Parts: sequence; C-alpha cells; structure tokens
Amino acid sequence: MTHSVTVREPEYDDRDRALIIASQAAADEPRGRHGIPLSEAMDPKNQFAYEPVGPTVDWAQSAINKAEAEHEAKRAKGDHRSVSFTVRRREANA
Repeated sequence: MTHSVTVREPEYDDRDRALIIASQAAADEPRGRHGIPLSEAMDPKNQFAYEPVGPTVDWAQSAINKAEAEHEAKRAKGDHRSVSFTVRRREANA
C-alpha cells in the first residue's frame, strides 16, 4: 500500500518576502507628525528641501473637537477623561 502526501506550494516567493520585510522596516521607521521619516526630515542636506502646504482642515477632527468643547462646558465635575467621541459621515440627503 502506498501513501501519498500533498505538499502545499509556498504562500510567498522570495520577492514577496523581500517586499514584506521592506514594508515592515518602512512602517517601523520613526516619523514626524508630517509622516516623513525622521532620518530624512532631520538630515542636514534637506534643511531647505521642504516647503509648507496648507493649511488644511481635518473636518472629522474638527467635529470631535467641537463636541468635546461643548461637552466640557456642560459637564458636571467628574472624570471627563473617560469620555470619547468618534465621527461618522452624515447621510447624503440629511
């Protein structure tokens, strides 16, 4: 009696593994609030390489800030740090 064994093909080839490693390394690199790696943003050769763009408004964060301010103005004494807000999109016809 002979037995057969099914062998799976690898999920990832060498190229896929290299991309995964590079992607993880990029994700782990420290970044400033601007999203640019600090190694690039703090390099002296880039001192004059950037110019600001904007201002821009994060409307979702603006809505949260407004709700938090209104809540803070009305709240009773207590632990306000446990209160949180999120946002959702309004219905198109609202």
